[in-house]
Amino acid sequence: MVGQIFKIDDVDPLVLQDFVALRKAHKAPLTATAVSDLRTQAAKAGLTLQQVMQECCARGWRGFKAEWLQGRQSSAQRVQVGQPQSFAQQDREAGWARWEEMTGRVHPDRAAAQQMRPVQDFVIDASAGLVAGGAVFPALEG
Repeated sequence: MVGQIFKIDDVDPLVLQDFVALRKAHKAPLTATAVSDLRTQAAKAGLTLQQVMQECCARGWRGFKAEWLQGRQSSAQRVQVGQPQSFAQQDREAGWARWEEMTGRVHPDRAAAQQMRPVQDFVIDASAGLVAGGAVFPALEG
């Protein structure tokens, strides 16, 4: 087994088997040099060798460079605590993330949104009551 030849004991055997099969499909056999480079790049990215191999299998990559993941965050990481998103915004973010993954670039709409200044928070005081069609309704007290 390849894992025994290159002393890859820190990777799940199934993940290693999948990665070797992927490399074989790309006609790029797994060599000691390739494993060493993967370990170096994994350390640069702050990932384990297993995480790198899983990422490669998921994306169809035969190799890995730490800079490929720089600046990329999942939409869950982009959302800050206390800022709920509507379903429309979640869909938009997911679409941008798919586009960015396929092209390797920042989506133009995301770049424009990042350049815009945030809108100041405001509060609507409804304690005085609501007006509808000329009639005043007392505010609901909770």
